[in-house]
Amino acid sequence: REALAREADAADIQVQLGYTLLDASLPDEAELAFNAALESDPSEFSAYLGLSECYRKAHRHEDQSRMVKEAMALAPDDPDVWNAKGVALEVQEQLSEATAAYEKALELDATNRKAANNLGFLLEKRMKQGEEGLRERALDAWKRRLLICRDEGQSLRMATEHLTRLGVEEDIIVRWLNHENTLSARE
Repeated sequence: REALAREADAADIQVQLGYTLLDASLPDEAELAFNAALESDPSEFSAYLGLSECYRKAHRHEDQSRMVKEAMALAPDDPDVWNAKGVALEVQEQLSEATAAYEKALELDATNRKAANNLGFLLEKRMKQGEEGLRERALDAWKRRLLICRDEGQSLRMATEHLTRLGVEEDIIVRWLNHENTLSARE
């Protein structure tokens, strides 16, 4: 709020405020901050991403998709936009398209932890629904998440648990953590 007092119309500060308000479970106030950012700078694509998250939480899925489309028009090569597209598609049960969007996010940024996480969860969901041939892709996603977390000093627990559930033995995970430089789940 101090930064806003000094530069009240700065779009990036309004976006940061919006995400802080979302984290504080104040979605209406967050929506106002994201809209203020867009009033200040209509090209601030991250404000559209923030609005898409507000609308996702409010179960306003058409509005969520519309905001992602606006962001995509402004930043078609941004991995966070592709990740948000995956989220929007996933909540609408367009699972193959969501998978492709998460994969595109990772193609653009191999270290996008959120996209690797979302991809891993979605592939496992599709496997539970009976789709075959997805195990290796799920392994790749969770291994990528594991290595990203290792490199960023984040918790390894979630990725380790999912890899174990997918049948990866602990000694292989340890070897990946100690020796792996690439982001492929294959040995």
